[in-house]
Order: sequence, then C-alpha cells, then structure tokens
Amino acid sequence: MSRYGLLLACTLFASLGCAGTAGRPRDVHAAPATVTVAPPYHDPEYALRLAMPDPADWDERYHIDGGENAPDPMLRLTRRSDGAVIEVLFVPRAGGTPAEFAAHLRTDVGNAVTPVTASPDGSAATFESASGGRRTRHRVFHLAGMTRSHAYMRVTASTASFAAAATLFDALATSASVVPTGPLSPRAALAQCLAAKGVRLYGTWWCGPCHMQEQLFGDGASRLDHTQCSAPGETDQLPVCAAAGIRSYPTWVFPDGTRLEGVQSLEDLAAKSHCPAPPREPAAP
Repeated sequence: MSRYGLLLACTLFASLGCAGTAGRPRDVHAAPATVTVAPPYHDPEYALRLAMPDPADWDERYHIDGGENAPDPMLRLTRRSDGAVIEVLFVPRAGGTPAEFAAHLRTDVGNAVTPVTASPDGSAATFESASGGRRTRHRVFHLAGMTRSHAYMRVTASTASFAAAATLFDALATSASVVPTGPLSPRAALAQCLAAKGVRLYGTWWCGPCHMQEQLFGDGASRLDHTQCSAPGETDQLPVCAAAGIRSYPTWVFPDGTRLEGVQSLEDLAAKSHCPAPPREPAAP
C-alpha cells in the first residue's frame, strides 16, 4: 500500500475513530428525500446533507467496514435496479486542497482513465478510474463549514450504466450542504459562523500564539476553519500555506482577501466578520 493509502486508511480512521462493523440496512421506502451523514469524529462539528433521488430505488447502509488497510465509508447507497454504488467518505484537510488530495488518490487507486479536473474556485476535484468492467468517478470537495475535512464521494457502476449513474451522482454531489451540529456554546457558535463565512485560520502545531488563539474559543476551537501549516513533528511550511502567502502564525484570512496577523480577540473577529460576539466573561476577582 502507498504512503497515501496508509494516511487515508490509518491516520484518519485510527486517530479519529474507525467505523467498525457494517451498519444495518434501512427501510428506504420510508426514507425522507434527503440523507444526512456525519464525519467519523467522536464529536462531529457538522453533518453533510444530500438530496436523495428516487429514494425507494436505493438501499442505504451506514458506517461500512472497508476492510483491512482500507477507508471506511460513512454511507453506501446501492441502487437495486442496476447495482450502481455511491459511497460517501471524509478525508482530512491536512492532505491539502481537493485537487491535491485527488491527485494523491488518483495515484493510489491506480487504473485512472482521466486526469484530475478541478473546479474554477478550487473547491472540488474529479477524476475517473476503471477496472473489471466497472468504472468509478471520484470527487473530493470542500464546502464552507467543513472545518477539519474534505468530503470524498465516488460512484461505481458497470460500463454500460455508468453514464446514467454518473449523471445522478453529479446531481447528488451538487446538492450537498453543511448542517451545523448543536447546541453550541457562544464561542463555538462564533467559530461556526466564522467557518461558514469563509474565514480561515492558518497556524502550526509548534506555534505558541496559535494555541493561545485556539484556547480563546474553548470548546469551539474544533469548529474553526483551521489550516495546519506544518506536518506533525515537522517545522517546514506545507505547500498549501506557501501558496496562500502565509508569513507568520497565526494568520486570519477573510473572504475579501484581508488578513489579520497575530492573536485576535473574539470581539474583533466577530465585528470584522459580522458574526455574533460571545458575551464577555466576568473578570477574575
């Protein structure tokens, strides 16, 4: 298995919690028109909601055991009519942008038949692979509010039915929306608001002021759109941060391109982003 395969199979699902055994089937005839799936975290900060086409035609299974050294899909949809399979997984943002992650994934899965194609804004990347008379479309994407991960979806169908399955898959992926979990503390609500508005925090594991900034958010720190600029145990800057022109830590980058460097107060961040500020805590006696 490649280094990337180990990262995907072990780092993500060992450190954040594997799904374990396969989930039990659900009665899709009674299923709503949408499905909701959360990342494999112990306390997920969001769920991904997808508009479900023709729900009566699909079997739903949650928390699938992907097998030894393989990632565990959080959701698997299998169409009764032709056996097409759609799977939803999550991958860590530490792996880079959707295009960078898709490039690693393309190398790892092998049998690729198309290059990686990225969306104009860089929020999604797609490629296809083929094996044994079946074809797979892979899509890695990121939505505002997904603070610790990218979504990874794939559809696999026979060559004969792939075009129709891929059209449906694209519609399902396009329908994806982020649903914040709750209830939230005031500081967690601010962090979620910042992430939803596209405000990003750049920092590193070895940066003391970065830890001070995170501590200001208390239990809401995990909900920040936080990009780590150094790999664990290393101090070199990762390409994703070099490309963003990050020169000091922490750095806040806002959707309009403006930046704030250094530790910022929650009040200042709330004011600049037009998010509700948490109430001031009483001063210690």
